[in-house]
Amino acid sequence: MLHRLEIYVSDSVRSKDFWLSWKFGSIYLVFVQAKKKYLDAAYHRCRIGLNDLAFQTHSKVDPDRIKVELVRLYEELK
Repeated sequence: MLHRLEIYVSDSVRSKDFWLSWKFGSIYLVFVQAKKKYLDAAYHRCRIGLNDLAFQTHSKVDPDRIKVELVRLYEELK
């Protein structure tokens, strides 16, 4: 199950007018202000965009089931 999605933004003041964070049950979405030094970086994990996608599982088998489902979805989209 998806646990967290974290997105870096270039302007947190403008972004908070839309969403700064959002929670639905145990899942939450967070917008984080990217530091100025990363705004123009070619690549850095703190640059604007998706930074963190976290899944929470209840057993060791869940990650394998998620992988199987993602592969199946990928094959359908090809």
